[in-house]
Amino acid sequence: MKAETYKLFLDVEQGNLTPEEAQTELLNLLSVTHRKDQKTYIGEEMLKCKSGVYEVFWKSGGSSISAIGMTYLGQRWLAPTNWTNGNDEQDPTGRLHTQLDSIDRITLLYSG
Repeated sequence: MKAETYKLFLDVEQGNLTPEEAQTELLNLLSVTHRKDQKTYIGEEMLKCKSGVYEVFWKSGGSSISAIGMTYLGQRWLAPTNWTNGNDEQDPTGRLHTQLDSIDRITLLYSG
């Protein structure tokens, strides 16, 4: 694990990866899906998940640590921590139901 992490830092320093690409690769290395107590949701099940912190696995590859909450109207919202530009057309921040086609699965990391 240390060697892979170090290689990512070198790739960024040498210009082989952008910091964003390195973050995605690092999240893949640190994936917690090996947990035995995980709760994974797929498809329409994602709309019934409880509020919490999740690892979101994108169909396009990679994953994001994301907060998922609920509006006062009962709609789920999604806020990936590695997406920061609210004006980007591909920014997935917003209503979870609008992103279902882009998400392979979500795995619960923490719920209070």
